[in-house]
Formats: sequence, C-alpha cells, structure tokens
Amino acid sequence: MKKIIAFVVRHGETSLNKNNDFRGDIDVPLDADGKKQAAAIVPFFKNKKFSGIYGSTRKRVAETLAPLLKDKKAKMKPLKALDSLNTGEFAGKPKDKDNLDELKWYREHPEETIPGGEKVANFRKRVDAKMMDLLHRGESGSKPVLIGAHGSIVKEIGRLLHHDMDHAKVEPGGIVAIYKSPSGYSAEPIFRPAKESEEVYAGS
Repeated sequence: MKKIIAFVVRHGETSLNKNNDFRGDIDVPLDADGKKQAAAIVPFFKNKKFSGIYGSTRKRVAETLAPLLKDKKAKMKPLKALDSLNTGEFAGKPKDKDNLDELKWYREHPEETIPGGEKVANFRKRVDAKMMDLLHRGESGSKPVLIGAHGSIVKEIGRLLHHDMDHAKVEPGGIVAIYKSPSGYSAEPIFRPAKESEEVYAGS
C-alpha cells in the first residue's frame, strides 16, 4: 500500500530567486510574490493534519510556513540540518554559465570545500541523515510530517530517493509528496504556485 509520509514545501519567491542569484547562506526574506505563494499553501493543506512540522532556520522558510502555522495553530521546529547548501562566495552572485560550471565542479568533487562555504559531502551527510529521520517519523506516525525546505534540499531528496537531482524539482512555493510503498520511498511534485492569472493545481 502506498501512502504519503511527508510533504516538503519549498520556500516562496525571494528577490534572489527572481534575479536567479545563488541564495546559499544569505538570510533573505520573501518578496511580495513569495508571500502570496505562502498564502496559497493554506487551502492546499486545509483538510490535512501533521504529526510534526519542521523547517530550516532561514526566515524565508519560516515566512513561507507562517500562514499555515497560524491556520493550524501549530509551531514549526527549526532544524539547522535542513538549511540550504552553504555556497559561500557564490551567495548573491548570478547563476550564469561560469558560476554554474564552477559550482558544478564542487558537486563533482564533494570533498572539496566551496570557498567560504561547506563541502558538498558534509551537506549531503547532514541532509540525508535528517531526512531519513523525518521520513521514519512520518512512516511510524498516523499522519505525515511537513517539512519546510530549500531548492538545494529538494535536489538532495531527488538524489537520495531516485539518484536524480531533478526528479522532485519544484519552483518556489511548490510542494513535493514523499510516499512509502512496499518497494521503498519515492518523491513526486504535487503542487505548483500559480503564475499571474493561472489557477493553482494539485497533481496526484
């Protein structure tokens, strides 16, 4: 039997997302569109309950979950293990070809430290351990867990569960469901925020 054991909410839009800049360790808040995306999450989860709510220590994650927490009269437990990849000197820089190629080198050489940041190997170690801990909590409980996270965390979930960093990719304000079945864990995007006049939709 296949059941949802976790929902992962990618934080809403920020000015750095809009500019297509690396966020990394910069504690940037949501912009106006990000706040609309945060509000759109509330009706999606209207009839859902959670065994626990967790998120990173960054304000963009806290601000994304704030309307839902208010609606549910719940609290989020901040976990530093869920913070985004610390891209060090890349943070705030544009995601142009040169910078993307350089950061790709560090992903391909995970034991090398990103200048001013962290090793990709260390990032994966902390994310993998905490994600598996949270998935086990969702699996053993009667309700799924809710996780507020970053794009880099969503990429690692795809790598961890599908060996494909783009498998669970969602844009800011998107939601990924993590399932448990007899064959193991899987992750699938199930919600994306509306753009301009579009209506939001939920996939299955």
